[in-house]
This record gives sequence, structure tokens and C-alpha cells, in this order.
Amino acid sequence: MRAMRAKQGLEAPALLSCERLVIGRGGRALLPPIELTIRRGELWVVLGRNGAGKTTWARTLLGLERPIPAP
Repeated sequence: MRAMRAKQGLEAPALLSCERLVIGRGGRALLPPIELTIRRGELWVVLGRNGAGKTTWARTLLGLERPIPAP
């Protein structure tokens, strides 16, 4: 994942931030721990194959799914 900034300059405050977020199903991690900070003016795109965990990742960030405890 890579952020594209709409404007260069001072960093805006974080709108969403997570550290060592582990997502999964049935107690099994789908991805390695995620560290992410999204700031105002950034554009994010999440790409992946079907079943790669994109929707589970988004649902976990929104609080609709519970994360798995980080190792």
C-alpha cells in the first residue's frame, strides 16, 4: 500500500491510525500485522485478488469485525 498526497507540505492530523493490526477469520491471520496512518488529503487504494482479505481489512478498520491479538 502506498499513500498519494493531494497536497505537499505540512502533514495533516491523522484521520485514521492503527499499529500492529492483525485481521483474520476463525483465529487465523490473513495478513501480516498492519501499521497505517491516513491523513486528510491522502488517497488510498487497496488492491488484491478475490479472497485476499480486502473486505475483512476494511470491516476491521471500521470496527465491524474484531482484530486478532497481535503476536
